[in-house]
Amino acid sequence: MAVARIARDEWEVEQRLAELGTNKAEMIDIAQRAVAARADSTEDDPLAGPGLLSWIFGTRAMRRTFRA
Repeated sequence: MAVARIARDEWEVEQRLAELGTNKAEMIDIAQRAVAARADSTEDDPLAGPGLLSWIFGTRAMRRTFRA
């Protein structure tokens, strides 16, 4: 099993993201879409609504970014 490695320096983060085929801007976009979906829920939604919307739209953004 691989040992977890925390990238702290900016160059390490960018290098690791490049190894994964992405970059910081794409990852920020994915996070913003997930957060925006969570914020779009209302009091009328089920209790799990905010998390479910965040998961759905975050997953959608990731798939659009990483799928060929």
